[in-house]
Amino acid sequence: MPQQFCCFRRNCSKGRKLPTASIEAFSKVIRTTSRHRDICQKALLERAKTYLADNQKSKAKKDLEKIVATDFENPGVRELLKNID
Repeated sequence: MPQQFCCFRRNCSKGRKLPTASIEAFSKVIRTTSRHRDICQKALLERAKTYLADNQKSKAKKDLEKIVATDFENPGVRELLKNID
């Protein structure tokens, strides 16, 4: 995993108390189209978890559905989706 994404992840994990900053950082990773698909999916997953921690279930569900659309066999994501519904 590229070092830059690890820094985003570490800072955002600390920022669970500040979900807006975490969401902005993950969104920045997702917006960059030159990133590898796995990195974008990991950022979507982390952003969804941040949304869940902030009780924004509809936004979390939207991010998780984006992951499932490209990686249907991801069991962890499908489990999270079941828990939201």
